[in-house]
Amino acid sequence: MKHTLVIGAGKSGQAAARFLLQKKIPVMLYDGKMQEPFADSILDLQKRGVLLYMGGQNPPLQMLEQ
Repeated sequence: MKHTLVIGAGKSGQAAARFLLQKKIPVMLYDGKMQEPFADSILDLQKRGVLLYMGGQNPPLQMLEQ
């Protein structure tokens, strides 16, 4: 399944991820600076199926929509 990558897990990145989820679009959320512990709002996105890549983890590019 292909995913859409959202770069940045701040307020606007989280809003974009929620919007895409509402449209039934799979989401990967990337933030190179964010470290654990994550905010409850980010953990909620993960529970809803968002794949998280934080703190320098590189998302697998083959999972992105071309």
